[in-house]
Amino acid sequence: AQDYVKPRLYNECLHGIGHALMFITDADLPKSLELCDALDSVSQEKEACYGGAFMENSSSSTNQDHPSKYIDKNNPLYPCTILNKSYSKLCYQYQSSYFAEITHGDWGKTIALCNQVPLAYRDGSILIIGANQVGATQDLMKMKDTCELSSDPLFRAQCVRGVINSLGGRYPDDLLRMHAFCALVDAANQKYCYTVMGNILQTWERNPEKQKNICDRIPDMRAAQWCREGAVYQFQSPNSFSNK
Repeated sequence: AQDYVKPRLYNECLHGIGHALMFITDADLPKSLELCDALDSVSQEKEACYGGAFMENSSSSTNQDHPSKYIDKNNPLYPCTILNKSYSKLCYQYQSSYFAEITHGDWGKTIALCNQVPLAYRDGSILIIGANQVGATQDLMKMKDTCELSSDPLFRAQCVRGVINSLGGRYPDDLLRMHAFCALVDAANQKYCYTVMGNILQTWERNPEKQKNICDRIPDMRAAQWCREGAVYQFQSPNSFSNK
């Protein structure tokens, strides 16, 4: 479908289907993923559905009504280790939410578990740690400090991306909140942060000129330019972000 007005709302709808499938299948993760595959859509849109299913599964440890059989605190990488490789990227990405559950929100320990994820999928796991910061705290400095817990500079950048994506989703049109976070991050990631911000604006507005006009609301001229540069990149959905 290409007739949607707000790209983020379309993506959230597909993501919500994944959550709903877990509900109607009584938390049968493989069945839910199979039903996601039945969507008559491109792979990026199917991944949004996978993401909803995996998010539901990773949070099921706190769900008394529909607990999942596909979590194991003694084997935190399960079920990613048993599923078809076509699901690995999204599984490991959202598994970091389960890592946070079993570490009781200790982000250092959560990152340590992410470091056990196969390298090819580790950046996605770190991305969700960043995204989860926005639900865990309102303190932008704490979000920034959590991202800096990773010893790998590439993964620190990926965490920053996760924060910005989540801020852009939870607070649509609140540009200054994202700007305030980017102003805090270390110098090595500041340009990257604003560039990602510009990319995220494509979820708010499909018109390229309007996207650039939104960037111009940033009071820092250099940051506004970085934002405009990001706005011209082809948008990647939250489920397909990579630190490139």
